[in-house]
Amino acid sequence: MSTISQITTTDVVLHAGGYRPYPVRHYRYKKYIAHPARWAIRIALSPCFLFCSSCLSTSDHPPPDYILFSPFRRYVKHATLIEKCYPAEKISDPTPKSNELSYLIYYAQSKPAKLAKLGSYLEKRIQRDLYRRRSNDIKIDLAIFNALVNSCSKDLSFFIKNLVFSLRDVTITGDPELIWLASHTFTKFCAYHDGSTLSIDPDLCSAYRGLIKTFGSYAQSNAVSDFERLRYRLIGLRAVHALVESSATYSSDNRSEPSVLIPAILANMSPPSLSDRRSLATLESMIESLAADGDKNFVDQLLASLEGSDNICEDTVSFGDLDRWAYHILHRLAKNSHASHIRSLAHGVVRYLDLTDMWSLREWVTLLFRCIMDALPPHQQTIVIFEILSQLDWRSPWGIAADTGPPTSGLNDADIKDS
Repeated sequence: MSTISQITTTDVVLHAGGYRPYPVRHYRYKKYIAHPARWAIRIALSPCFLFCSSCLSTSDHPPPDYILFSPFRRYVKHATLIEKCYPAEKISDPTPKSNELSYLIYYAQSKPAKLAKLGSYLEKRIQRDLYRRRSNDIKIDLAIFNALVNSCSKDLSFFIKNLVFSLRDVTITGDPELIWLASHTFTKFCAYHDGSTLSIDPDLCSAYRGLIKTFGSYAQSNAVSDFERLRYRLIGLRAVHALVESSATYSSDNRSEPSVLIPAILANMSPPSLSDRRSLATLESMIESLAADGDKNFVDQLLASLEGSDNICEDTVSFGDLDRWAYHILHRLAKNSHASHIRSLAHGVVRYLDLTDMWSLREWVTLLFRCIMDALPPHQQTIVIFEILSQLDWRSPWGIAADTGPPTSGLNDADIKDS
């Protein structure tokens, strides 16, 4: 093949990458037959084409029935499968088409490597929908991500970065409905995420921690109206519960999350006054039931009601439910923590009590630490005691004196491991 003018239409263009050819129409490529220079540009852009001894004539005859242009076919397959999941007409309850979504899941499961392209396209699609304020399309985008996470959990690393970036973009919109759906996707993500990829990709780690801080800020919402405050705190506490139950939170390289989770949990607790003996007795009995997993039925029913709803359930959840849920989350956080994380947990609780000046509520503080101690084995309870004593010896609130920093308990990592 010396020149392109020697190419005829009797042979077929084959792709070296192994892609299946597909039929084309004559009118699409007539202009390239009339202008051989355009074929040269295509060949230069795709050096992996293999041409037979005579292909691509300059006559007016159409090219072969099966031909493939790699540079322009690169993102067609997965994009077409995703776009087919969107309904043609706007509906009140936007959901992806079931048949098309099933085929998309089958495509992703049969070719796990394609999940990278699927995640990349969905991330760009969400960015475009957010820019154009298409809330219905964003709901479908998140529903597709949910299906991919549930069906391809073993291959989550292929699109984990696209998923985290997309959730981060949705959560900063300020739309409660979209943030609620994002928390639903984040809950599914935390169930399968083990944290192994966070130490590899710095950008992913930064986006993941930023997403946690966003949900933590929602859990501490101080909106003017009780209705808005309940909505945002329910969203944030749901995400915090998913983080507490995730194995990624307790990875060896991840010790900064308690500084975000502890304030988000304690902000949803309503300390009873010293004169309200009945409330203190009720709280004490609830903490005793936590040690025996007696509160598990309440949490399971609450999570089941939240899982099956695409809308915020602020009508069925009260501030009292959030208060009870927060104690359960704190107990689970202490129970799931390793010895190296217990020090950070106790340190975060003491810091929150210093900043909020709640040490005067002696009985409530005692019950708070009892909730933590009941979840720990005896040989790890000394870590909490050392941390409390070291903080009580320091009179000024260390959270304000940022230059000097908090006092140390005298325990290093080796002592913690030995304990």
